[in-house]
Amino acid sequence: MKFFNFFIIVLFLFPKLFFSQRFDVKILLEDKLREFIVVKPLTPPPPGGYPIVFMLHGTSGDGEKFFNISGWKELGVKENIVTVFPSSLSYCIVEADGSKHPTTKWNNGDLQSVACPNQEFKDDVLFFKKMVDTISAVSNINSSMIYVAGFSNGGVMAGKLALELPDVFAAATCTSAFIHDLDSNRVKSKIPFWNMFGTHDSMFIERTGFPYVPFNDSCLAYMRNGIGNALGSFGLDTQYIKTQDSLTLNYEYTTPLNGETPNFFKFSMINGMGHNYPNGVNFPMFGAALHWEFFKSHQKISYTSTPQKLNEIYVWPNPVSDRLNLSELNFGDQVKIMDLQGRIYKTDILNNQLNIQELPAQIYILSILHSDHSSEHFKIIKVR
Repeated sequence: MKFFNFFIIVLFLFPKLFFSQRFDVKILLEDKLREFIVVKPLTPPPPGGYPIVFMLHGTSGDGEKFFNISGWKELGVKENIVTVFPSSLSYCIVEADGSKHPTTKWNNGDLQSVACPNQEFKDDVLFFKKMVDTISAVSNINSSMIYVAGFSNGGVMAGKLALELPDVFAAATCTSAFIHDLDSNRVKSKIPFWNMFGTHDSMFIERTGFPYVPFNDSCLAYMRNGIGNALGSFGLDTQYIKTQDSLTLNYEYTTPLNGETPNFFKFSMINGMGHNYPNGVNFPMFGAALHWEFFKSHQKISYTSTPQKLNEIYVWPNPVSDRLNLSELNFGDQVKIMDLQGRIYKTDILNNQLNIQELPAQIYILSILHSDHSSEHFKIIKVR
């Protein structure tokens, strides 16, 4: 019989590092046992409380792996940070060749795009809320300095959390991944976001067939979909400020679109880096230290002003099988429906309805550009 929404079992206190304490925690959530590792410094909390950094593993990984290899537990002791290493659940996925197998993945667009049918997915956004509540209940935490760093599928999850929990997290970083098409969504409350990708990332090579990403401005064309998902979600213009050295190309986007609240998005191309979270051993640059410099310069901001309301576009039903209804269209608005590779399928609209009966059953992106070019809306629709 279930008496509580969740319970906590602290299995043991393990002094893995000389000046820290490790707690292995399990909570029961949505009838599933969820696990995470918390490393707390033995030094007193700084003024305002301890900052928290969540480090998210990639596909097939777990919290223990990134406790060991990410460098965050060591940096947490040095900088007086509580570091957290959660584990995702395991799901069945379908590979490109049609084979199926179980592996750990965070529940985001990356999982949803490859998941075997007829599975029960758990709410990982809720899991992060519960972890924050649990840690805050027993430690002096600075609620304005809670951050998330993610690698690969964990990076996709960091992007999803940046969009869905800006009231919890103050900033996020994503390494070797992007905000996924299925997670991207224009949001009003925004947090700073840093995307980092290597020129020799094996995942990019496998998916595209390109041998590497050029270490010059043409990388923006290679990465346009992922960068576009971030810019679209955060309501930022494509203008950027560029800096570079022999190791990194950095593009900073800060110009808001008309009526949008300001935000900061940074995209970095790392010369020679493969598909890994750089920890000073697998790549010369030390990811945790760099990310902490980014994190501590951004504390959570409360948005009090109301941005100018833009025309909102509603579409229904979704999923759809024959005709898609669209609201608030004006004469001269441009409508496109594209697959995830950018191929355009339909553009004809009659009486604010889009006939999609002839489209193959899959996921599409609906793009609507207003006639005055004031804003562009992107909607994810599923044709069944």
